[in-house]
Amino acid sequence: MQTITQKNIWDDLARRWNKLTPPLRPCDQDLDFMKQGLQSVAGQCLLLGVTPELCCLSDKLVAIDNNESMIRAVWQGNHNGKRVIKGDWLQLPFEENTFDAVIGDGSLTLLEYPLSYERLFREMKKVLKKGGKLLLRIFATPDEGETCSAVCREALEGKIRNIHVFKWRLAMALVSESGNPNVRVRDIYITFDRFFPDREDLARQTLWDPQNIADFEEYRDSSSIYSFPRLSDVRLKYQQHFREIGLRNGTYELAQRCPVLTLEASK
Repeated sequence: MQTITQKNIWDDLARRWNKLTPPLRPCDQDLDFMKQGLQSVAGQCLLLGVTPELCCLSDKLVAIDNNESMIRAVWQGNHNGKRVIKGDWLQLPFEENTFDAVIGDGSLTLLEYPLSYERLFREMKKVLKKGGKLLLRIFATPDEGETCSAVCREALEGKIRNIHVFKWRLAMALVSESGNPNVRVRDIYITFDRFFPDREDLARQTLWDPQNIADFEEYRDSSSIYSFPRLSDVRLKYQQHFREIGLRNGTYELAQRCPVLTLEASK
């Protein structure tokens, strides 16, 4: 019997980070939204992960990531008031009231809903000062969900230009069909493979880069779990700790499902 080696999807992402495009990485519009939300913030900022685009948003920044591969591949070095530590977002190694702001891109998607969401928001409230800002770009399944077959049909009709958009839509369709906000990355691959066993034919019909299609293989043996709850479900988990003061969407493909959420600590 063949032994399958389980992989963490972030080890693969670290190797090809510079090839990713929105919605998997933030664009200039997303950064502008975050800059506007941070206009009144002059103190320490905590970055969840090591997203390089977000590092420029503060001159007093601490980044925290638990994946050594991502830190080595993406972090640009400790300098000019910025440093990185390896750690767990759900058990932050900081005193209460340490930060004036916390920022993150797609951070919630890496957590299981609902318990890890609840823990994260409690940790954010703990380390933020009163009135501190929490800015997150999130990936949210729409209230009106779609089916996997509908997503795949639109791909073949040329209505999905970006394969990364297709990945997120397929994952969200799995969430809608199952009624569970959490989805195994491996199940995304299994569904993709079921609909598109012929990769060359898929490339011809969609005009997607064959290498980007081949990258789907990295999902096959992954042990990771993503989450794509609805926006209303996310709100249920932070409303006890934060007040929502902003929600903005860009104009890139799928941006309506990738809003930048601005919250204020209510303690």
